[in-house]
Amino acid sequence: MIKNYEHYNEAKAAISKLRPVPVTVVQYSKVYKQNSLLPSRPDVKYKNNGWISFDVFLGIEKYSIYDDAKDAVQRLVPVPTSKIQYLSLYKQNSQLVATPEKKYKLSGWSNWFEFLGLVAPTEKYNTYEEAVAALQLLDPVPKGWGEYLATYKQDPKLSNSPWSLYSKFGWTNFYDFFGKIRNYDDYEDVKAALRALNPVPSTRTEYKLTYKQDPKLPLNPDRKFKNSGWTKWADFLVKPSKVVPYTSYNDARNAVQQLVPIPTSREMYLAAYTQDLKLPLSPFGKYRNSGWKCWNEFLNLLSDDKKYASYEEAKAAVQKLDIVPTTKEMYLACYKQDPMLHSRPVEKYKDIGWKSWPQFLNFEPTIKHYATYEEAKAAVQKLLPIPISKNEYKVVYKTNPKLLSMPDIKYKNIGWNSWKSFLGQDPGINLYKTYEEACQAVQRLKPVPIKMTEYRASYKQDPRLPSNPHVLYKKTGWKNSSRFLSQPYKGDTYEHYEEAKSALKKLIPLPQTAYEYRRERIQDPSLPISPQKKYADSGWIGWRSFIDNDSYTYKELVNVLKTVENKPKNPHEFTALRVNLDPRIPSHVFVIDGYYDWASLVGNEYECPLDALKLIRNLHPKITNIKEYKVLSESYLSLPENPMATYGFKSFQEFLTFDETKFFSLKELIKFFHKHKIVKREQYHLIALSEPKAPINLKKIDGFTRFQYLKYKKSAFEVFDTVEYQVWVDLAEEYVNIGKGVENKKSIIKSFYLYHKRILKPNVEEQCSNYSNLIDPTDWFNNQVDSKRNESTLNTLRGFFEYILEKKCSHICEDTGEVTYLEGYRIPLKLKNLPVEYISNRLFESNKQALPYKYIQKARQFITPIGVETIGGIFKTIKSKADYFDNHNDWFNVDENVIDKNDNNCIWRVNYDGGFQIWSPVKVIATLLQLYMPFRGSQIAWLDSGEADSYKLKVVDNKFVWSKNEIFDEEFRVKTKSWQGFLKPTTFGDINSTICAHVNTNKTGSNSYDGYNISWIDERVIPFLIQLRDWQEKYNPILNPSRWDNVVISKKETISELSKYGHNGSSCFLFRDPTFDGKSPIHQRQIGATLTGILHLIEDPELLLTYHQKNTGLKEGQVATSLSGIRSYFTLHSMRVSLIT
Repeated sequence: MIKNYEHYNEAKAAISKLRPVPVTVVQYSKVYKQNSLLPSRPDVKYKNNGWISFDVFLGIEKYSIYDDAKDAVQRLVPVPTSKIQYLSLYKQNSQLVATPEKKYKLSGWSNWFEFLGLVAPTEKYNTYEEAVAALQLLDPVPKGWGEYLATYKQDPKLSNSPWSLYSKFGWTNFYDFFGKIRNYDDYEDVKAALRALNPVPSTRTEYKLTYKQDPKLPLNPDRKFKNSGWTKWADFLVKPSKVVPYTSYNDARNAVQQLVPIPTSREMYLAAYTQDLKLPLSPFGKYRNSGWKCWNEFLNLLSDDKKYASYEEAKAAVQKLDIVPTTKEMYLACYKQDPMLHSRPVEKYKDIGWKSWPQFLNFEPTIKHYATYEEAKAAVQKLLPIPISKNEYKVVYKTNPKLLSMPDIKYKNIGWNSWKSFLGQDPGINLYKTYEEACQAVQRLKPVPIKMTEYRASYKQDPRLPSNPHVLYKKTGWKNSSRFLSQPYKGDTYEHYEEAKSALKKLIPLPQTAYEYRRERIQDPSLPISPQKKYADSGWIGWRSFIDNDSYTYKELVNVLKTVENKPKNPHEFTALRVNLDPRIPSHVFVIDGYYDWASLVGNEYECPLDALKLIRNLHPKITNIKEYKVLSESYLSLPENPMATYGFKSFQEFLTFDETKFFSLKELIKFFHKHKIVKREQYHLIALSEPKAPINLKKIDGFTRFQYLKYKKSAFEVFDTVEYQVWVDLAEEYVNIGKGVENKKSIIKSFYLYHKRILKPNVEEQCSNYSNLIDPTDWFNNQVDSKRNESTLNTLRGFFEYILEKKCSHICEDTGEVTYLEGYRIPLKLKNLPVEYISNRLFESNKQALPYKYIQKARQFITPIGVETIGGIFKTIKSKADYFDNHNDWFNVDENVIDKNDNNCIWRVNYDGGFQIWSPVKVIATLLQLYMPFRGSQIAWLDSGEADSYKLKVVDNKFVWSKNEIFDEEFRVKTKSWQGFLKPTTFGDINSTICAHVNTNKTGSNSYDGYNISWIDERVIPFLIQLRDWQEKYNPILNPSRWDNVVISKKETISELSKYGHNGSSCFLFRDPTFDGKSPIHQRQIGATLTGILHLIEDPELLLTYHQKNTGLKEGQVATSLSGIRSYFTLHSMRVSLIT
C-alpha cells in the first residue's frame, strides 16, 4: 500500500508542483491525486504533526491589515455595495476573507458601510408604505419575522421594530406587512379544502404532512376553530376509503420493494408509501407486535447480524479501505465503504476482542508528549511565532507534536503555575503606560513591523511592549493596527502630490501595489500613510497613477500571456512571472485596471453560458451583435470565440437573451436524461455542454433533489433490435402515462410490439400511410390470456393508434387547439376479422380532417374564374352565384362625390332612403389570399397595406414596378429597415425588384411583434392585393397610420403589449373594414364565414363540405340565401393544413 508523506512540511512543499496549484479545499480535493504521496485529508493526517489550517497548508496569506483589505474591496468587479454582494465577489481576491467583521474585529473594524466605502444612512423610511415596498427588494423576500430579522439589514433604512415605528402611520399586523396569505376564516372552507390535498389526509399525522400544500390551511385547526365549529379530528378529516392495510408484516415488507424509487430510509418511505394504498403510514406501529424489528430490516437493508461476526475479520477489513483510518473520527467518516463494517465496533466486539481504537485500527502513535513541565515550557519558546496568549498557543502548538493541547491539566500538579508563566512572560515587568510610548518603542524594533503578525514575532525584543496592544490601549488612543505600527513620526509629510510621487520612485524596491507601498514607505517617513486621503483634493487620481510603475495594461498583458509557453495556473504562479520573465508584469492580478477574473485573463473558457453573459452584462451591457462580442472576447479569453457552437444556441440573439428562466423544468430535464440515456454525471456533463437549457449545476433546476432520480431507466417498450424504433418507444411511454390503467396499457402495447416488431416500420408516419398494408392483430389477440381477449384490450390498442395519428399525422392550430388530420393517413389495423364485436367512433368526433386540395382550387376559381382580373369582375361573378355576398353588411354609406362611375372597381348603389353606398371587397379579397397563402386567419386580417412604406408596387404595362410612395407626410413615412407592408421588394431602390412577402405579426418567438419575411408569394393574387390597396386609399382613406391600441382588434393583450406591434405601435391595415369604423381590421371569423359560403356553393353531392344548422327550414342539398344558417365541416385551419402539406 502506498504511504503518504510522513511529515507535514513535505506535503506542504509538494503542493506547489500540482497543476493547477490549488488555492481552495475544493480545488485541492480535485488535484491531489496527481501526487500519490499526498493524503486526501491532510487535516486528519497531520492533525498532531504541524497542521494549523488549510490556508496555511495551501500557502494562502490573508490581508492582516484592515486598511489593505478595505482597499482591495474597491478593486473587486463590480465594487460591492452590500454584505451579500461582497460574499458573492470576495473570492476574486484570495487574500480577502469571508468574515472581515471577525478577522478585523480588534484591528480597525467599524461596520460594513465603512468597510465597503459607503456612507451609512441615518434615517429610516418615513412611511409605512415605503417600508412595505422596500421589503420586496430584499433577497430573499422575507415571508415572516424570522426571515425579516435575517435580511432587513440589507437595507439600512428598514427598522428592526417596524410595529413601533409605524404604529400611528399605517401599521396593522404582520400578515399585512409581509403580504402573507391569511388562513381560512370559515371552518367549512377548511374542510372543503382538505379534499384538494394529495393524498387526502385521513389522520392527524397525515394532515401535518400535507397541509402546507395549501398555504391558507392552519397548522392547528383544533385551536383556530375551537369555538367556531370544531368538534374532533375524526369529524374534521376526510374518512379514508375502505382499503385494508397489509395484515402480514412480510407482505408489507415485500410491497415496499415495488415502490419507485425503492426507499432506503424512513424519509424516502414516507415520501413514497402512498403509491400503494395498503401500506401504512406508521409500519412500526402497525406491525409492532407482528414482526417489526427496525427500519433497516423493514426496508430490506443489510441487517446488523450480517456484519463481520468476529473482531479479527473487522480489523482486517479496516486495512482494506481506500483511505486507512488512523483515528476514530477517520473510521466513522469512511467505514461505509465496506457495508459489513459496524458503525459502533466498540459495542459490537466489546466481549469478543475489543481493546482500544489504536489497536483496532492497527495504528499505535509513536510520538510521546513531554513528560515534565520544564521540557514543555522550553519547547514553547521554540515555536514560530512564539505564542503570547492561550489562544495563540492553541493555534501553533500543533507544529510540535510533543506539545499538549491542554498543558494546564497535564502538568497541574507537577509545575504548572499560570499561562503567562508557561508562555515565558515575566509578570514583574511594567508595560508602557501610554499608547504614544508604545508606538515610539515599536519603531525601535528591528526590522520595524508593518503587520501585526510581524509585530508578534518581534515585540519581545522590548519586554515592556504588550502582546495585545489593542486591549491594553483600547481606551487611551488605540484606533487600528495600521496607526499603531506607523504612528510615531511627528515630522511633516510631503505637502504636494508631485513631491510624494517623486520620493516614491527612490524607494528600493519600487512598490507595485498599495500594500507594497505601505511596507516600503518606512524608508522615507515623509511619505504619508494614506496618500489617497492626503492628496484627495490636490492631484490624487488612483494608486496606479501614483505608483506609475510602467506595468502592462490589461490588454497588453493578455497578449503577453498568449506567448507564454507554460501559462500560470493560479495567481501565485502569475506573481512569479514578474520575477522570472518580465518586470513589467504587475505583481498581482487584482491591481490591473480591466481585470475581471482569472479565467478571462489566462483563457479558461466558461463552461456555463450564464458566466459568459454575466461578464458581458457587467463590462459591456450594450453589446447587440456578434461583431461587438468578438472584440470583447479578444480581451476576455474566457468568452468562447463562437458562443452558438460552444453552448448550442441557434442564434446570437438567443444567446444574449438567455437566463436561468430558460433552463429545463424538472419534467423536461427528465425527458432530456431519457432521450440521451444518461446514467452518469460525467455523461450528463459532456452532453450538457452543448445544450444551454441543461445547466452544469443541476441545483439550478427547481425541484431537483438527487441525480439518481433523473437517471435513465430502460423502458418496458424497448423490445426492438435497433434504435430506429425509438419513436415507437417514446409514443408508448407518453400514451400509457395518460389517465388511469398504466400497467394494463403497458402490458397490452408491449405484447403488441413483441408480436409485430418484425413487420412494424421504423417510420411511424409511413406505417399509418394509406399506402402501407394494414396490420392484422387477430393472431396476436387470440394469443392473449382469457382476461385480455375482450373489447377493452382492442379499445386500448385503437386508442394508442389514435394518439399516434394525433401526434404524428395531424396539425394543431396554435390559436384554438383544433386538431386537423392530414390526408392519406389512417389507423393501420385490420379489425374486421376479430372474434369479438368491436365498435369505436372516437376518431374524428372532435378532430377535423384537412380540406381536400381540389376544393381549394375550386374555391379560387369560384372567386376569380378565367378572365376575371378586377374587383368589379369578382363582384359580378359571386353576385351571380348567391345573394349573400351582396348582404347589407357589405355596403357602407358615402357622399355622392366620392363615387367614381368610371372606376370598374367602384361598385355603388342608391339605397332605399336615397343615399349612396359602395360595396366593400375586403372580406372576399382576404378570403382569396387565405386560399393562396397558408397563414393563420388573424395574420391575414392584420396585414399592413404598405401605405406608409417608402415604396409601393404598381402594375405598369402588365408588369410589376416599384415606385416611390408619397401618400403620407414625411413624419409618418416608414424607413426601409422597418418595412411594414405585405408586398415587399427583395432589393430596395430597384424598380424591377422581385417581390417577397412580409407578415407583420407572429404567434410566438422573438419576432412576434416585428413579424417575418418569406421569399415566395403566389403571383396570381398580387394584382388583387394592389387593387384593394388602391381601393382603400380612394374610398376608405385614413389620415395617418392607425394605432394598435386605438382600434378594435381580436387580441387579448394589454395596451402596453399592443403598442409593440407595427411601426411605433401603428399600422395601415390592408383589410380595414369600411363597414365598421374604417380603420379597424376585419375579424378572422368574417373570413371563415365567407369561406363557408363559398364551400357551400362548390360542394359535391358525394362529399358535402357544409351542413345546415337546425331549424333553418332548408333541405339537404338546397342552396341557402343567408350565411347565418350554414356551418362548415372544414375550418380555416383545416384549409391552412392542406396548403402546408
